[in-house]
Amino acid sequence: RYRLLLQKQPGMLGEVVNVQVTLPLGAQVISASPEPITSYSLDQPILEFRVDLLSDEWVEIIYR
Repeated sequence: RYRLLLQKQPGMLGEVVNVQVTLPLGAQVISASPEPITSYSLDQPILEFRVDLLSDEWVEIIYR
């Protein structure tokens, strides 16, 4: 399991945040939240997320 907390800074307007996560070799994604905008595999699985950061948001990937 991989979890990342994106925190909106007080007083700032919302902004779009792009996150790219590279998983270990041989990993298989079971679920991801939010839904990735794209995913692909070079030597390892890679997932890309785009989050509209209006409040604190979690990016979570469950894999095996």
